[in-house]
Amino acid sequence: MLRDSLSILVVDDMKFSCEFIRRALNKEGYVHVDVVNNAPEALLRLKEKPVDVVLADWLMPEMDGLELTQRIRQLDEELNHYTGIVLLTAKDDIASIRTAFEEGVDDYIVKPPNQIELAARIYSSGRVANMQNDLLQTTQTLRRLFELECKVDNITGLGRLEDTHKRLNSLLKQTHSRGGATCTAILKITDLEEVSEQYGQLVYE
Repeated sequence: MLRDSLSILVVDDMKFSCEFIRRALNKEGYVHVDVVNNAPEALLRLKEKPVDVVLADWLMPEMDGLELTQRIRQLDEELNHYTGIVLLTAKDDIASIRTAFEEGVDDYIVKPPNQIELAARIYSSGRVANMQNDLLQTTQTLRRLFELECKVDNITGLGRLEDTHKRLNSLLKQTHSRGGATCTAILKITDLEEVSEQYGQLVYE
């Protein structure tokens, strides 16, 4: 994973702090760094285009870093995406750190951030996010294959009985809720004994 391929969103209500972090990350080889000055705007950006890592201040007006983390995790569920989240904070006590991780934060940096440490922690969170997203994509692909496997018989190419029942039940529910009628065509396969003799028991079943 290259640093210049990571997308990063910095969220801080202090414009000076945002610019400082942007320049520090640029110097360390990160080129895709955007900044916003409040959490609601960050959420709007993420809905339009997910990023690899969000670096957010813990204490912000309107919505703090922990609430932003919760909202991002909800958004991740909707978009089938994983966002690495790093919080900037002046808090370094064990209770605060534990709370942050329990709320879904991936890492934290104590203010003021050291440029080298900042770059390293962003890289680490980005690497985790990339691995999670690869896993999500693989899982989605396997799910599609499994659903296809459940719907169609590999031997005959015909729809499976379980899927037919599922589709028919769904259709009947829609018809019942909207009014109207449902038409169903049933096909009968004749000469099953001859099919069994010619192609075997597996095809017959």
